[in-house]
Amino acid sequence: FGVYGDPLRDARRHTTSIVYIVDIPQNIVPHAGDDATHVHRVALDDISQRLFFIDHKTILNDYLKSRTRANMIANHRLPPPEPRSGDGEPFKRSVCPLP
Repeated sequence: FGVYGDPLRDARRHTTSIVYIVDIPQNIVPHAGDDATHVHRVALDDISQRLFFIDHKTILNDYLKSRTRANMIANHRLPPPEPRSGDGEPFKRSVCPLP
């Protein structure tokens, strides 16, 4: 889906997250790993009311915006985006605001 690597996104150290979209069936129980202590399923409609670590809400909101845009393109309510990078895909960038 995207790469998030703004040096200001995590005060502990410079990290980069590579984000994938995965459809996990309800009967599968995800487990925390790496530096996560817990995993919670959150309905997409509940994202705005929740608190998230560093820029995770930004990542989820970017996903929601891209999904809405993709649906609008699929339903012919928006034209497809013009390619803006050398590989034919629109350039994706995330910037974390300064504190």
